[in-house]
Amino acid sequence: MHRRLSTCVDTNNINSSCKSRSLQLNASKTDAIMLGSKSKLNKLVLDSSIQVFSSKTQPTAVVRDLGVHLDSELSMKQHVDKVTTRATYAFF
Repeated sequence: MHRRLSTCVDTNNINSSCKSRSLQLNASKTDAIMLGSKSKLNKLVLDSSIQVFSSKTQPTAVVRDLGVHLDSELSMKQHVDKVTTRATYAFF
């Protein structure tokens, strides 16, 4: 499965799509996450890395995209925790 995922990510379609929108893809800052229910995620083998262009990345439990922290179950718990922490410090 990881090889198929790496093949999809490693295609030039993603890179050319980014370039056509004047965006630059930084493979060294790219994170990978597996999304699904807790029971489905427990069946996955998450210890193998995914090839993203010239670098490898390990799937993580939480990624950040445009300031939103997404966890593998899309529960938003991590995002709420981060926003609450920042808001608490802002008041003191």
